[in-house]
Formats: sequence, structure tokens, C-alpha cells
Amino acid sequence: MINVNIQRDLQTVKQLIRNEGYSIVVIKNSRVIAKRKGDGVKPLLLVIDEIGDEMNHSVAGDKILGKASALLLLYGKVDVVYSPQSTKKAINILQTSGVKVETDEVIEYIKNKNLSGVCPFEKMLKNVYLPIKAKEILTREILKK
Repeated sequence: MINVNIQRDLQTVKQLIRNEGYSIVVIKNSRVIAKRKGDGVKPLLLVIDEIGDEMNHSVAGDKILGKASALLLLYGKVDVVYSPQSTKKAINILQTSGVKVETDEVIEYIKNKNLSGVCPFEKMLKNVYLPIKAKEILTREILKK
């Protein structure tokens, strides 16, 4: 059971993701502490770098939840995640770690930009299971280029 304050934060996250087009939203104690638009996991990486430990025990929303995002959200130590579309793998990663997940649609995998195959970030992390390792790889590949 999710408490009333978390439920309210979750509703705000849903509204910002669904209606205002944000890619990532983080709310803690009824206060939006981060929100960004953009593609892929870059907005989430930037938010993690910007707010750091403030992300702990928050409610987060991600436009599309795959393994890469799930591992980054674990790295950020969020308590609840909402996404309009989530892969089974991402949901399992989060739920196994005690994170509550709400999604509107379960999808098989995240597609790449031209819709011809699997997202490159998902491929990059195929054999990665530690959040800190995922953060290191994605930071190197996305933010350091």
C-alpha cells in the first residue's frame, strides 16, 4: 500500500509525463525536484548528476522504462516509478529491489530511433546488473562524448 503523500506525488508525476511531455520527473515530499525533456537516458543521467542524493526515497517518472533507466533509477535510490511504457525486464529489476512500479503498457523491448531494432543503451547493458556499473558506462558513452 502506498501512503497518501506518495500517491499524490505519483499523480503529479503521471500528469507531468503524460500531459506536459517531460522525459523524466522526480518528486519528493510534494515538491518537484527535477524535470527534463529529451531523448534516451540522457535526461535521467543529467538529473542524477544535478540532484544527487536528493533523489533518494523519491517518486520518479520516466517516459519509457527499459533496463538502462531501471538501473539508473536504482542508482538514484527512488522508491516509486511510473512510466507509460515499461519493459518486463525493467519492471522485474525494480520490483526485485523493492521499488514500486506503475506502468500503463508493458512492452517487449525499447526500440532504437529508426525503429529497426533494440535500443543501443539496452544492448550496451545486456550483461550489466549493477546500478553503479550502468551509471559509469552510460555516463562515459552519453555525457562524456
